[in-house]
Amino acid sequence: MTAPQAVPRFSPEQQRQRTLRRQSIRFTLFVLLVFNIQRFITTPGILAAVVCPTSQDSVTVPLRANATPLNLRVSTNVDDPTELDPATGGGNAVTNLAYLQQWNPPLMRLHFGFRGHVISLPEETRGDWNFSYPDAAIGHLRAQGTSFFLNVRSSPPWMFDASGHLPRQNFPLFAQYMARLVGWYNKGGFTDDSGRYHASGHSEWVHTWEIWNEPSSGSEIPVPVANRNALWMSPQDYALMFSEVVAAMRAVDPTVAVGGPALSGYNAHAFTWYLSNFLLNVTQPVSFVSFHFYPTGNIKEPDQAVLQNLSQSYGQYINAVQRMMQQIHKSIPLWIDELGFNAYSRLPIDPRGTSLIGYAFVADVFAQSVASGVAQVNEFPLVGDAQLGLIDMKSGAPFRTYWLYTMLAQAFPLGSQVVLNTRLPSGVVAIAAISPDRRTLHMLLGNMRAATAKDVNGNGVPHTVCINLVNEHAGVGLPFGAPATAWSFDASTPINDLPTSSTQWLINAGQDHLIFQEQLAGYSATIVALPLN
Repeated sequence: MTAPQAVPRFSPEQQRQRTLRRQSIRFTLFVLLVFNIQRFITTPGILAAVVCPTSQDSVTVPLRANATPLNLRVSTNVDDPTELDPATGGGNAVTNLAYLQQWNPPLMRLHFGFRGHVISLPEETRGDWNFSYPDAAIGHLRAQGTSFFLNVRSSPPWMFDASGHLPRQNFPLFAQYMARLVGWYNKGGFTDDSGRYHASGHSEWVHTWEIWNEPSSGSEIPVPVANRNALWMSPQDYALMFSEVVAAMRAVDPTVAVGGPALSGYNAHAFTWYLSNFLLNVTQPVSFVSFHFYPTGNIKEPDQAVLQNLSQSYGQYINAVQRMMQQIHKSIPLWIDELGFNAYSRLPIDPRGTSLIGYAFVADVFAQSVASGVAQVNEFPLVGDAQLGLIDMKSGAPFRTYWLYTMLAQAFPLGSQVVLNTRLPSGVVAIAAISPDRRTLHMLLGNMRAATAKDVNGNGVPHTVCINLVNEHAGVGLPFGAPATAWSFDASTPINDLPTSSTQWLINAGQDHLIFQEQLAGYSATIVALPLN
């Protein structure tokens, strides 16, 4: 029996139409898929939500061909010349010089005078012109190309009166003394009171000078006094002394730059009152105005309170001084030539300046200094202890924050163009700058977030930040697909070296946008480098 043949369900024409419809549907679905993918990758807001889903903060970095020039120099202090002379300071001096050469800080402050265990300037006793200590230190710095300026902390002790003051009638003596120092370092020598010529053979060794240290307090009095807390030198007297001294110095070398007063204080009025009266009475040009900043003097003050004081007071003091100078029609560079976490100088020490929170402290100071137009910041001191120091005076090993200062110098040189400087709602500080050759964007992220309001030397709180890079203007390009490089200064960072870099891949968000996520540990600072074209 013959099997029945199958009857086709569709005619040939129907089959052809059906195939065409399937192809049309496939094509439509493909177009829709492409459209949605394109919409997704060209909408930064959508992509940011996926790339940074846990981020509490996001920041947009606008890449501009021209932005705010970065004019900040960051450096340090040395107050013992033997720390820079292997002949007197031994092996630690050798490593100190090597670490300085690796960092190459601009205009290191030589904080020399007549207090401390080493007298670092000549004529502690009248007529004793022994320059061996300062000459050795300065000679080693010059040999390796480390720039510096010389702070003369006070006049020699024999010029003081019984009350611990430099009387006005002795201002000419101090002026003559300073003129002789300039002659020694810049003009080959000088003639003393007895008519004897002291030859140094030095020419143009010291260009920049700072007169006195903290003249509003008695901290530099090199003779016994009953009360070091009383106002030591009025701003009017300091102006008179400065004018007489600088006139004598410039009579020997008209090219020297001279500033001061290296003022201490703990509120804006203390700075503006003293500095305004100084500037209104001084008769010689002032090359720079300097003061000091330490956010606390209390080893038990909680981290959050110290960081809050830093965030509020530091910029407030700077802005108050700058407004004051505008009001009296003075335009003078501002230097913060002593900076430290805690000014308290007695035991027990406060280790926070060199612990994890020290990273956050340095990052915030750097960002605020750039934002406020500060010209020079000098950490105090290079060689010290875990409270105040970058190199351990006992072991000769660097503390954590030395490495951060070293990398800041490399990442943010003079002439960089600042395109972002902000504090995010969480307390994270973010600053970004394009390198002078416009080939690299560097970012600094500082995590200031404390775990609790009672933490003292705590670990902070981890946080995630979403970075959205936007090429707003022609001249700066983002090479899509090129990775960023990140260096994290946090609890995992080795103490004795720079951190190991990590690769951070960037996501192309379209429309000249690149997005990436940066995970910050607790108290920390992170430096990110991104290539530009």
